[in-house]
Amino acid sequence: MKNKAISVILIVVFLLAAGGVGAYVLLPDKETPVAEEPESSSSSIEESSSEESSSEESSSEESSSESSEESSSESSKEESSKEEKKELKKNQTYSQLTGLVIKKKVAKQRPVAVSINNHQDACPQSGLNGADIVYEVMVEGSITRYLAVFQDYTKLEKIGSIRSARRYFLDFAMDQNAVLAHFGQDPAIVDTFGTIGCQHLNGLEDAYDYWRSSDRVAPHNVYTTGQALADAMDAFGYGSIMEEPIEDPMFKFYRVYEDEAKMKKDRKKLKKADETYACKYLSIPGFNSSFTYNKETKMYERTVYGMKQVDAETGERTVCKNIIVQFANVYARGDDKGHLDIDTVGEGDGIYICENLAVPVHWVKEGQYDTTHFYLTNGDQLTMVPGKTWICVLSPDQVYGIE
Repeated sequence: MKNKAISVILIVVFLLAAGGVGAYVLLPDKETPVAEEPESSSSSIEESSSEESSSEESSSEESSSESSEESSSESSKEESSKEEKKELKKNQTYSQLTGLVIKKKVAKQRPVAVSINNHQDACPQSGLNGADIVYEVMVEGSITRYLAVFQDYTKLEKIGSIRSARRYFLDFAMDQNAVLAHFGQDPAIVDTFGTIGCQHLNGLEDAYDYWRSSDRVAPHNVYTTGQALADAMDAFGYGSIMEEPIEDPMFKFYRVYEDEAKMKKDRKKLKKADETYACKYLSIPGFNSSFTYNKETKMYERTVYGMKQVDAETGERTVCKNIIVQFANVYARGDDKGHLDIDTVGEGDGIYICENLAVPVHWVKEGQYDTTHFYLTNGDQLTMVPGKTWICVLSPDQVYGIE
């Protein structure tokens, strides 16, 4: 029996040495299998001289090893599956402004809405990329102004430049349960803050610490810090910390971890709908701005005054996940300064743009103290993809382009 076993093994060794036995491997860039070079036969010859009982023991050990490896592999797969299942940590929650995962400590920070200059002499802005929501609206002089809504702002060392408020800024800020920070205001709304109960901080009245930068001329050089705004909110009794979440947030988001499958299904359905269309590029000539979709990052990149928009403090490109075009009646009040007003209470049409898809929507704000909400054509409230949002408020007859 021993001699027979040795003979069989020697035959196998002979075949290996002759290259008659090989294992097939698939190269990444070719379909044809290529035979691997056989390993050196010296070790096989030495092993073949061992007793049959040793061979049986070896076979048993190999079987045991394979079983152990399979068990280890299954265990590894289970661990991997557990790791892939993402869920909120104890100190995390979902942002009511972006739908993104944030720390609970940040979620308690009361939002602040800052009136930020968008005159060409004020570009690039500082701290704008830290905003969760940005409203872009027309003001007098055929230029736009931003109302940037921040929640995680205490570490921002430079925000601005800050400009004066307009009547419609009050409604936008109150929609986000935010304190409005500005530097002066349209003279016609001096009493409106108190009349409608809009909590605000006027830097022109030294409500918060600010400075004027030496590299720009007035009125394009007023700046502050996030911590200065938080301190001012506390000093005025508004409170920089919320005891409870926002009662009626403007936006409804898919939850990052729980709703991924539903989001994909809903988005796929929207793409097939007759009323939706692709949007790789949005231009608003009257705003001197545009958005270009980056399919790699799935973000829209901003261009303003024909140049790439960046944050002055970080040099990073200004981007957003969501764009909402909100059509509302924009009209001149008729004063000597050419101030504008916007009908923010009521309802109107709009467009929700996200990840190369434009979806018709309808907005409703029933009263001064009701929150603005957006709805699909079937009447369901719009559920948005988590991320930062840019809201462009246009008159229905304003020119814009979508490609």
